[in-house]
Amino acid sequence: MKARNIFIAAIILVLLGAYYYAFEVKKKAEDEKAKASSDMLLPGFDAEQVGNIYIKNSSTEIQLKKKGEDWIMEKPLNTEGDRASVDGIMSVFLHGKFSRKLEKINPADFGLDTPQAKIIMSVPGGSKYEINFGIENPADGEVYASKAGDPGTAYMVPSTLRAACEKTVFEMRYKKPLDIDGKKTDRIVSNIRGKEFTLVKDKDVWKFVQDSEDTIRQDRVGSLINTFTLGSAKSMETAPAGALSTRGLSGRADSISFFAGKKEARINFGNKDPKKHSVYAKNNQTEEILELPENIYDSIPKPEELVDGRVSYFDESLAYKVQIKCGGKNYAAEKKAGGKWEISSTDMDKKAADGISPETVVYNIAWMEYRKKTQPAAGADIAGLYGITHDNNRISIFDKNGTLIGGVEVGKITGNNVYVRLQLSGRIYEVNSSFVKTLNIPGMEVK
Repeated sequence: MKARNIFIAAIILVLLGAYYYAFEVKKKAEDEKAKASSDMLLPGFDAEQVGNIYIKNSSTEIQLKKKGEDWIMEKPLNTEGDRASVDGIMSVFLHGKFSRKLEKINPADFGLDTPQAKIIMSVPGGSKYEINFGIENPADGEVYASKAGDPGTAYMVPSTLRAACEKTVFEMRYKKPLDIDGKKTDRIVSNIRGKEFTLVKDKDVWKFVQDSEDTIRQDRVGSLINTFTLGSAKSMETAPAGALSTRGLSGRADSISFFAGKKEARINFGNKDPKKHSVYAKNNQTEEILELPENIYDSIPKPEELVDGRVSYFDESLAYKVQIKCGGKNYAAEKKAGGKWEISSTDMDKKAADGISPETVVYNIAWMEYRKKTQPAAGADIAGLYGITHDNNRISIFDKNGTLIGGVEVGKITGNNVYVRLQLSGRIYEVNSSFVKTLNIPGMEVK
Protein backbone atom coordinates (compact mmCIF):
# COMPACT_ATOMS: atom_id res chain seq x y z
CA MET A 1 0.00 0.00 0.00
CA LYS A 2 2.81 2.36 0.94
CA ALA A 3 4.66 1.64 -2.32
CA ARG A 4 1.44 2.29 -4.27
CA ASN A 5 1.02 5.69 -2.63
CA ILE A 6 4.61 6.63 -3.40
CA PHE A 7 4.10 5.61 -7.05
CA ILE A 8 0.92 7.73 -7.32
CA ALA A 9 2.66 10.69 -5.72
CA ALA A 10 5.51 10.37 -8.18
CA ILE A 11 3.09 10.40 -11.12
CA ILE A 12 1.35 13.48 -9.75
CA LEU A 13 4.71 15.20 -9.33
CA VAL A 14 5.66 14.41 -12.94
CA LEU A 15 2.32 15.74 -14.20
CA LEU A 16 2.71 18.92 -12.16
CA GLY A 17 6.20 19.40 -13.58
CA ALA A 18 4.95 18.90 -17.13
CA TYR A 19 2.10 21.36 -16.51
CA TYR A 20 4.47 23.94 -15.05
CA TYR A 21 6.82 23.62 -18.05
CA ALA A 22 4.02 23.74 -20.64
CA PHE A 23 1.95 26.52 -19.15
CA GLU A 24 4.48 28.55 -17.20
CA VAL A 25 8.06 28.17 -18.50
CA LYS A 26 7.24 27.59 -22.17
CA LYS A 27 4.42 30.13 -22.24
CA LYS A 28 6.63 32.71 -20.54
CA ALA A 29 9.34 32.15 -23.17
CA GLU A 30 6.77 32.44 -25.97
CA ASP A 31 5.34 35.62 -24.45
CA GLU A 32 8.81 37.15 -24.18
CA LYS A 33 9.55 36.20 -27.79
CA ALA A 34 6.25 37.70 -28.94
CA LYS A 35 6.93 40.88 -26.96
CA ALA A 36 10.42 41.19 -28.42
CA SER A 37 9.08 40.89 -31.98
CA SER A 38 6.00 43.05 -31.46
CA ASP A 39 7.94 46.24 -32.17
CA MET A 40 10.02 44.91 -35.06
CA LEU A 41 9.43 46.87 -38.25
CA LEU A 42 9.85 43.71 -40.36
CA PRO A 43 8.88 40.70 -38.20
CA GLY A 44 10.13 37.45 -39.68
CA PHE A 45 12.59 39.25 -41.96
CA ASP A 46 15.39 36.87 -43.02
CA ALA A 47 18.27 38.86 -44.49
CA GLU A 48 20.06 35.71 -45.67
CA GLN A 49 17.21 34.89 -48.06
CA VAL A 50 17.06 38.29 -49.75
CA GLY A 51 18.15 38.05 -53.39
CA ASN A 52 17.19 41.43 -54.82
CA ILE A 53 17.46 44.98 -53.48
CA TYR A 54 16.04 48.14 -55.02
CA ILE A 55 16.89 51.54 -53.53
CA LYS A 56 15.51 54.90 -54.62
CA ASN A 57 16.45 58.21 -53.07
CA SER A 58 16.77 61.86 -54.07
CA SER A 59 20.00 61.29 -55.99
CA THR A 60 19.76 57.89 -57.64
CA GLU A 61 18.12 54.51 -58.18
CA ILE A 62 20.14 51.39 -57.45
CA GLN A 63 19.30 47.78 -58.32
CA LEU A 64 21.34 44.94 -56.81
CA LYS A 65 21.05 41.20 -57.37
CA LYS A 66 22.67 38.44 -55.36
CA LYS A 67 24.82 35.94 -57.21
CA GLY A 68 26.20 33.21 -54.97
CA GLU A 69 27.81 35.07 -52.06
CA ASP A 70 28.37 38.25 -54.08
CA TRP A 71 26.16 41.16 -55.07
CA ILE A 72 25.97 42.52 -58.61
CA MET A 73 24.88 46.09 -59.32
CA GLU A 74 22.54 46.09 -62.32
CA LYS A 75 21.42 49.72 -62.17
CA PRO A 76 22.61 52.40 -62.85
CA LEU A 77 25.91 50.60 -63.59
CA ASN A 78 26.66 47.02 -64.45
CA THR A 79 29.43 46.23 -61.96
CA GLU A 80 30.13 44.38 -58.74
CA GLY A 81 28.37 45.58 -55.62
CA ASP A 82 30.01 46.37 -52.30
CA ARG A 83 29.21 43.37 -50.13
CA ALA A 84 30.07 45.15 -46.88
CA SER A 85 27.66 48.00 -47.70
CA VAL A 86 24.87 45.55 -48.53
CA ASP A 87 25.52 43.60 -45.32
CA GLY A 88 25.29 46.87 -43.40
CA ILE A 89 21.86 47.63 -44.88
CA MET A 90 20.62 44.12 -44.18
CA SER A 91 21.78 44.38 -40.56
CA VAL A 92 19.96 47.69 -40.06
CA PHE A 93 16.64 46.27 -41.24
CA LEU A 94 17.12 42.94 -39.51
CA HIS A 95 17.25 44.74 -36.16
CA GLY A 96 15.05 47.71 -37.09
CA LYS A 97 12.31 48.57 -34.58
CA PHE A 98 9.58 51.20 -34.39
CA SER A 99 8.76 53.26 -31.30
CA ARG A 100 5.19 54.20 -32.27
CA LYS A 101 2.55 53.06 -34.71
CA LEU A 102 0.16 55.67 -36.09
CA GLU A 103 -3.00 54.45 -37.82
CA LYS A 104 -5.49 56.09 -40.16
CA ILE A 105 -3.05 58.79 -41.14
CA ASN A 106 -2.92 61.08 -44.17
CA PRO A 107 0.36 60.05 -45.92
CA ALA A 108 0.96 63.62 -47.11
CA ASP A 109 1.17 64.86 -43.51
CA PHE A 110 4.21 62.67 -42.94
CA GLY A 111 5.92 63.02 -46.31
CA LEU A 112 4.89 59.50 -47.30
CA ASP A 113 2.89 60.44 -50.39
CA THR A 114 6.16 61.36 -52.13
CA PRO A 115 8.78 59.37 -50.13
CA GLN A 116 12.25 60.79 -49.63
CA ALA A 117 13.67 57.28 -49.88
CA LYS A 118 12.44 53.80 -50.62
CA ILE A 119 13.79 50.27 -50.38
CA ILE A 120 12.41 47.00 -51.73
CA MET A 121 14.03 43.77 -50.55
CA SER A 122 12.69 40.60 -52.09
CA VAL A 123 13.24 36.90 -51.65
CA PRO A 124 13.25 35.02 -54.98
CA GLY A 125 9.90 33.26 -55.21
CA GLY A 126 8.97 34.49 -51.74
CA SER A 127 8.40 37.52 -49.53
CA LYS A 128 8.76 41.12 -50.60
CA TYR A 129 9.56 43.92 -48.13
CA GLU A 130 8.89 47.45 -49.34
CA ILE A 131 9.44 50.43 -47.04
CA ASN A 132 8.88 54.12 -47.79
CA PHE A 133 10.49 56.86 -45.73
CA GLY A 134 9.04 60.30 -45.18
CA ILE A 135 9.97 63.35 -43.14
CA GLU A 136 11.76 63.55 -39.83
CA ASN A 137 10.00 64.13 -36.53
CA PRO A 138 11.76 67.28 -35.21
CA ALA A 139 10.95 66.36 -31.61
CA ASP A 140 13.10 63.23 -31.40
CA GLY A 141 14.93 62.89 -34.73
CA GLU A 142 13.07 59.73 -35.76
CA VAL A 143 11.56 59.45 -39.24
CA TYR A 144 8.19 58.29 -40.46
CA ALA A 145 7.96 55.10 -42.50
CA SER A 146 5.20 53.12 -44.14
CA LYS A 147 4.90 49.67 -45.65
CA ALA A 148 3.66 48.91 -49.13
CA GLY A 149 -0.02 47.94 -49.12
CA ASP A 150 -0.77 49.88 -45.94
CA PRO A 151 -0.33 53.60 -46.73
CA GLY A 152 -2.69 54.60 -43.90
CA THR A 153 -0.26 53.41 -41.20
CA ALA A 154 2.96 55.18 -40.27
CA TYR A 155 5.78 53.92 -38.08
CA MET A 156 8.25 56.07 -36.19
CA VAL A 157 11.68 54.52 -36.73
CA PRO A 158 15.35 55.47 -36.11
CA SER A 159 16.84 57.75 -38.77
CA THR A 160 19.49 55.09 -39.43
CA LEU A 161 16.92 53.11 -41.42
CA ARG A 162 16.32 55.96 -43.83
CA ALA A 163 20.05 56.73 -43.95
CA ALA A 164 20.63 53.14 -45.10
CA CYS A 165 18.50 53.95 -48.16
CA GLU A 166 20.29 57.20 -48.95
CA LYS A 167 23.46 55.53 -50.19
CA THR A 168 25.16 56.76 -53.34
CA VAL A 169 26.11 54.61 -56.29
CA PHE A 170 29.75 54.91 -55.27
CA GLU A 171 28.99 53.67 -51.75
CA MET A 172 27.13 50.63 -53.05
CA ARG A 173 29.58 49.58 -55.75
CA TYR A 174 32.81 47.58 -55.42
CA LYS A 175 35.59 50.02 -54.49
CA LYS A 176 38.63 47.83 -53.92
CA PRO A 177 41.69 48.70 -56.01
CA LEU A 178 41.70 45.12 -57.31
CA ASP A 179 39.40 42.12 -57.06
CA ILE A 180 41.83 39.36 -56.06
CA ASP A 181 41.77 36.27 -53.89
CA GLY A 182 44.91 36.21 -51.78
CA LYS A 183 44.68 32.47 -51.21
CA LYS A 184 44.57 31.73 -54.94
CA THR A 185 47.26 34.25 -55.93
CA ASP A 186 50.38 32.34 -57.01
CA ARG A 187 52.48 34.99 -58.81
CA ILE A 188 53.13 38.71 -58.33
CA VAL A 189 54.89 40.91 -60.89
CA SER A 190 55.80 44.45 -59.82
CA ASN A 191 57.40 47.36 -61.67
CA ILE A 192 57.22 50.32 -59.32
CA ARG A 193 59.57 53.33 -59.17
CA GLY A 194 61.98 51.62 -61.56
CA LYS A 195 62.29 48.55 -59.30
CA GLU A 196 61.15 45.25 -60.81
CA PHE A 197 60.58 41.90 -59.13
CA THR A 198 58.58 38.74 -59.62
CA LEU A 199 57.42 36.49 -56.80
CA VAL A 200 56.07 32.97 -57.12
CA LYS A 201 54.38 30.84 -54.50
CA ASP A 202 55.94 27.39 -54.14
CA LYS A 203 54.12 25.11 -51.68
CA ASP A 204 52.64 28.13 -49.89
CA VAL A 205 56.06 29.81 -49.61
CA TRP A 206 56.79 32.99 -51.57
CA LYS A 207 60.12 33.16 -53.39
CA PHE A 208 61.89 35.42 -55.88
CA VAL A 209 61.83 34.15 -59.46
CA GLN A 210 65.22 35.75 -59.97
CA ASP A 211 68.25 33.67 -59.08
CA SER A 212 68.53 34.56 -55.42
CA GLU A 213 69.34 32.86 -52.16
CA ASP A 214 67.48 35.52 -50.20
CA THR A 215 64.58 34.41 -48.03
CA ILE A 216 61.33 36.34 -48.40
CA ARG A 217 59.43 37.81 -45.44
CA GLN A 218 56.12 35.98 -45.91
CA ASP A 219 54.29 38.46 -43.69
CA ARG A 220 55.32 41.34 -45.96
CA VAL A 221 53.94 39.60 -49.04
CA GLY A 222 50.73 39.07 -47.10
CA SER A 223 50.65 42.77 -46.25
CA LEU A 224 51.17 43.65 -49.92
CA ILE A 225 48.19 41.52 -50.94
CA ASN A 226 46.07 42.96 -48.13
CA THR A 227 46.84 46.46 -49.36
CA PHE A 228 44.76 45.74 -52.46
CA THR A 229 42.10 43.47 -50.96
CA LEU A 230 41.37 45.74 -47.99
CA GLY A 231 42.07 49.17 -49.50
CA SER A 232 39.34 51.33 -50.98
CA ALA A 233 39.13 53.96 -53.70
CA LYS A 234 38.32 57.52 -52.67
CA SER A 235 36.47 58.17 -55.92
CA MET A 236 36.00 56.84 -59.44
CA GLU A 237 35.63 58.72 -62.71
CA THR A 238 34.85 57.77 -66.26
CA ALA A 239 37.82 57.58 -68.57
CA PRO A 240 36.98 59.52 -71.76
CA ALA A 241 39.54 60.19 -74.45
CA GLY A 242 42.42 62.17 -73.02
CA ALA A 243 41.63 61.40 -69.39
CA LEU A 244 44.27 58.67 -69.15
CA SER A 245 46.93 61.07 -70.38
CA THR A 246 45.78 63.81 -67.99
CA ARG A 247 46.03 61.42 -65.07
CA GLY A 248 49.44 60.12 -66.16
CA LEU A 249 48.08 56.71 -67.12
CA SER A 250 48.91 56.58 -70.81
CA GLY A 251 51.99 54.79 -72.05
CA ARG A 252 54.12 52.71 -69.71
CA ALA A 253 53.06 53.46 -66.14
CA ASP A 254 54.12 51.90 -62.86
CA SER A 255 52.17 48.68 -62.41
CA ILE A 256 51.70 45.59 -60.28
CA SER A 257 49.94 42.38 -61.30
CA PHE A 258 48.55 39.52 -59.24
CA PHE A 259 48.06 36.19 -61.00
CA ALA A 260 45.89 33.21 -60.12
CA GLY A 261 46.97 30.73 -62.75
CA LYS A 262 46.57 32.56 -66.06
CA LYS A 263 44.08 35.09 -64.67
CA GLU A 264 45.73 38.48 -64.22
CA ALA A 265 44.54 41.36 -62.06
CA ARG A 266 46.67 44.39 -62.97
CA ILE A 267 46.69 47.97 -61.78
CA ASN A 268 48.64 50.86 -63.31
CA PHE A 269 49.54 53.98 -61.34
CA GLY A 270 49.68 57.51 -62.72
CA ASN A 271 50.02 61.00 -61.29
CA LYS A 272 49.82 61.93 -57.64
CA ASP A 273 47.70 64.77 -56.27
CA PRO A 274 49.76 66.06 -53.30
CA LYS A 275 46.98 68.30 -52.00
CA LYS A 276 44.55 65.39 -51.77
CA HIS A 277 47.21 62.83 -50.81
CA SER A 278 45.92 60.72 -53.68
CA VAL A 279 47.25 58.78 -56.64
CA TYR A 280 45.34 58.00 -59.83
CA ALA A 281 45.20 54.43 -61.06
CA LYS A 282 43.52 52.24 -63.66
CA ASN A 283 43.02 48.50 -63.37
CA ASN A 284 42.06 45.92 -65.97
CA GLN A 285 38.81 45.04 -64.18
CA THR A 286 36.79 48.26 -64.42
CA GLU A 287 36.36 51.04 -66.99
CA GLU A 288 36.83 53.90 -64.52
CA ILE A 289 39.92 55.74 -63.30
CA LEU A 290 40.41 55.25 -59.57
CA GLU A 291 41.48 57.88 -57.09
CA LEU A 292 43.34 55.97 -54.37
CA PRO A 293 44.97 57.01 -51.10
CA GLU A 294 48.62 57.61 -51.96
CA ASN A 295 49.75 55.25 -49.20
CA ILE A 296 48.52 52.32 -51.30
CA TYR A 297 51.13 53.17 -53.92
CA ASP A 298 53.80 54.20 -51.42
CA SER A 299 53.46 50.96 -49.44
CA ILE A 300 54.38 48.74 -52.39
CA PRO A 301 57.80 47.44 -51.34
CA LYS A 302 61.05 47.51 -53.23
CA PRO A 303 62.46 44.01 -53.80
CA GLU A 304 65.13 44.49 -51.13
CA GLU A 305 62.42 45.39 -48.63
CA LEU A 306 60.89 41.96 -49.07
CA VAL A 307 64.11 40.17 -48.13
CA ASP A 308 64.16 38.64 -44.67
CA GLY A 309 67.00 40.66 -43.20
CA ARG A 310 66.57 39.46 -39.64
CA VAL A 311 70.02 38.50 -38.42
CA SER A 312 69.27 37.16 -34.98
CA TYR A 313 65.76 35.78 -35.31
CA PHE A 314 64.54 33.41 -32.59
CA ASP A 315 61.26 32.46 -30.94
CA GLU A 316 60.56 35.27 -28.50
CA SER A 317 58.45 32.99 -26.30
CA LEU A 318 61.61 30.95 -25.49
CA ALA A 319 63.40 33.97 -24.02
CA TYR A 320 63.76 33.46 -20.27
CA LYS A 321 66.72 35.56 -19.22
CA VAL A 322 68.23 38.86 -20.45
CA GLN A 323 71.73 40.00 -19.55
CA ILE A 324 73.08 43.45 -20.40
CA LYS A 325 76.55 44.91 -19.94
CA CYS A 326 77.19 48.55 -20.82
CA GLY A 327 78.94 51.58 -19.40
CA GLY A 328 80.69 49.39 -16.84
CA LYS A 329 77.34 48.34 -15.38
CA ASN A 330 75.53 44.98 -15.41
CA TYR A 331 71.86 44.09 -15.55
CA ALA A 332 69.97 40.78 -15.54
CA ALA A 333 66.24 40.02 -15.65
CA GLU A 334 64.30 36.75 -15.68
CA LYS A 335 60.80 35.84 -16.80
CA LYS A 336 58.67 34.52 -13.98
CA ALA A 337 55.39 32.61 -13.89
CA GLY A 338 52.70 34.36 -15.91
CA GLY A 339 55.28 35.90 -18.25
CA LYS A 340 56.19 38.77 -15.95
CA TRP A 341 59.81 39.92 -16.11
CA GLU A 342 61.66 40.77 -12.91
CA ILE A 343 65.16 42.14 -12.32
CA SER A 344 67.32 39.37 -10.85
CA SER A 345 70.53 41.37 -10.37
CA THR A 346 72.01 44.74 -11.29
CA ASP A 347 74.54 47.34 -10.15
CA MET A 348 72.75 50.10 -12.07
CA ASP A 349 70.87 52.70 -10.08
CA LYS A 350 67.22 51.80 -9.52
CA LYS A 351 65.74 54.41 -11.86
CA ALA A 352 67.98 53.33 -14.74
CA ALA A 353 67.30 49.61 -14.17
CA ASP A 354 63.54 50.13 -13.87
CA GLY A 355 63.57 52.00 -17.18
CA ILE A 356 64.72 48.91 -19.09
CA SER A 357 61.99 46.76 -20.65
CA PRO A 358 63.19 43.15 -21.15
CA GLU A 359 60.24 42.52 -23.49
CA THR A 360 61.34 45.41 -25.71
CA VAL A 361 64.94 44.22 -25.70
CA VAL A 362 63.94 40.67 -26.67
CA TYR A 363 61.61 41.88 -29.43
CA ASN A 364 64.15 44.25 -30.96
CA ILE A 365 66.96 41.68 -30.95
CA ALA A 366 64.69 39.03 -32.51
CA TRP A 367 63.40 41.32 -35.27
CA MET A 368 66.55 43.37 -35.94
CA GLU A 369 67.28 43.58 -39.68
CA TYR A 370 70.56 44.36 -41.33
CA ARG A 371 71.18 47.08 -43.88
CA LYS A 372 74.58 45.86 -44.93
CA LYS A 373 76.76 42.81 -44.41
CA THR A 374 80.36 43.34 -43.36
CA GLN A 375 83.25 40.98 -44.04
CA PRO A 376 86.28 41.95 -41.90
CA ALA A 377 89.64 40.66 -43.07
CA ALA A 378 91.35 37.95 -41.08
CA GLY A 379 93.08 39.42 -38.07
CA ALA A 380 91.35 42.78 -38.48
CA ASP A 381 91.22 45.13 -35.51
CA ILE A 382 87.51 44.67 -34.70
CA ALA A 383 87.54 47.11 -31.80
CA GLY A 384 89.33 49.77 -33.82
CA LEU A 385 87.36 49.35 -37.04
CA TYR A 386 83.90 48.70 -35.67
CA GLY A 387 84.00 49.76 -32.01
CA ILE A 388 82.97 46.25 -30.94
CA THR A 389 84.30 44.60 -27.78
CA HIS A 390 83.22 41.67 -25.63
CA ASP A 391 82.97 43.64 -22.41
CA ASN A 392 80.76 46.60 -23.37
CA ASN A 393 77.40 47.22 -25.06
CA ARG A 394 76.68 43.51 -24.89
CA ILE A 395 73.16 42.01 -24.80
CA SER A 396 72.61 38.27 -24.28
CA ILE A 397 69.33 36.35 -24.31
CA PHE A 398 68.99 32.84 -22.88
CA ASP A 399 66.26 30.21 -22.79
CA LYS A 400 65.04 28.42 -19.67
CA ASN A 401 67.93 25.95 -19.83
CA GLY A 402 70.53 28.70 -19.90
CA THR A 403 71.28 28.23 -23.60
CA LEU A 404 72.17 31.38 -25.54
CA ILE A 405 69.49 31.89 -28.22
CA GLY A 406 70.27 35.45 -29.30
CA GLY A 407 72.55 38.33 -28.54
CA VAL A 408 74.57 41.18 -29.98
CA GLU A 409 77.53 43.38 -29.23
CA VAL A 410 76.89 46.95 -30.34
CA GLY A 411 79.73 48.94 -31.90
CA LYS A 412 80.11 52.44 -33.30
CA ILE A 413 78.05 54.58 -35.64
CA THR A 414 78.72 54.53 -39.38
CA GLY A 415 76.59 57.06 -41.24
CA ASN A 416 72.95 56.31 -40.32
CA ASN A 417 73.85 52.80 -39.24
CA VAL A 418 75.56 51.14 -36.32
CA TYR A 419 77.80 48.06 -36.31
CA VAL A 420 76.62 44.98 -34.41
CA ARG A 421 78.25 41.58 -33.98
CA LEU A 422 76.14 38.48 -33.41
CA GLN A 423 77.26 36.46 -30.43
CA LEU A 424 76.23 33.12 -31.91
CA SER A 425 77.85 33.44 -35.35
CA GLY A 426 80.39 36.25 -34.87
CA ARG A 427 79.14 37.92 -38.06
CA ILE A 428 79.15 41.71 -38.23
CA TYR A 429 76.33 43.73 -39.77
CA GLU A 430 75.26 47.32 -40.15
CA VAL A 431 71.78 47.99 -38.76
CA ASN A 432 69.74 51.17 -38.48
CA SER A 433 71.17 53.30 -35.69
CA SER A 434 67.63 53.85 -34.35
CA PHE A 435 67.93 50.24 -33.14
CA VAL A 436 69.98 51.44 -30.16
CA LYS A 437 67.44 54.14 -29.27
CA THR A 438 64.49 51.71 -29.34
CA LEU A 439 66.34 49.44 -26.87
CA ASN A 440 66.21 52.34 -24.39
CA ILE A 441 69.12 51.02 -22.30
CA PRO A 442 70.71 53.69 -20.08
CA GLY A 443 74.46 53.93 -20.60
CA MET A 444 74.43 52.20 -23.99
CA GLU A 445 76.01 54.97 -26.02
CA VAL A 446 77.47 54.63 -29.48
CA LYS A 447 79.73 57.15 -31.25
